[in-house]
Amino acid sequence: MENETQPFTHGYDMHEIDTDDFIALCREIGAEPFLTINAAWDSPEVCAAWVEYCNGPAESKYGRLRAQRGHQEPYNVKWWSLGNEMGYGHMEGANTPDGYASLVETHARAMLKVTPDLKFVSSGPYPNQEW
Repeated sequence: MENETQPFTHGYDMHEIDTDDFIALCREIGAEPFLTINAAWDSPEVCAAWVEYCNGPAESKYGRLRAQRGHQEPYNVKWWSLGNEMGYGHMEGANTPDGYASLVETHARAMLKVTPDLKFVSSGPYPNQEW
């Protein structure tokens, strides 16, 4: 049976790694963490909360949660993708460049309020002159 949230992976992409484990893996192999928000399903507030979980001090609401889980120091995740495969017919959400830009602008602004020096990567079909 296919995983209903990942129908195109035939059940292989179960998303069984959480943020803390992913950061630990990045640290173990010497990689810079790169996280992707779901701009179609998650609100700007939810994405900002994830940034706070990753980068906020242990005294902040979501930084405290991270610290309670055993990770006192912020992860300082700088690189974030504003969606994944936006503009493809099989993806929910904005499928035009203008629609995508309008959607992710509110997410990016909310995220930058938490950590002002984030680096964003856009998402869209490539190669594609319109995007």
